[in-house]
Amino acid sequence: MCLPKLVYVNFRGRFAGFCKLKTRGPMKQNITISVEKSLLQKARALAAQRGASISSMLAEELVRIVDRGTDFDQARRRALARLSTPFHLGGSSRAAREPLHDRNALR
Repeated sequence: MCLPKLVYVNFRGRFAGFCKLKTRGPMKQNITISVEKSLLQKARALAAQRGASISSMLAEELVRIVDRGTDFDQARRRALARLSTPFHLGGSSRAAREPLHDRNALR
């Protein structure tokens, strides 16, 4: 959905008026990364095969990484909540120590 947005326009330090802009979805932020030249060449070839840009491939991968991180945090919280209550593993009550360590009965 495109919504008009009024933007203050400044030209050479003077007010030039307002301009209507249409925005599409959430605002995106550019980032700069440094990679080896050989890796960049391979990434360009892969992006061309997929019909995508390197930027879009990296953006998709960042979304996957963030989602995986939040999924891990949720799973960790669930596991820790389960550990707060003890598991019943069956069996009977514990035997007393004295009969188990009675040396005279073992001879």
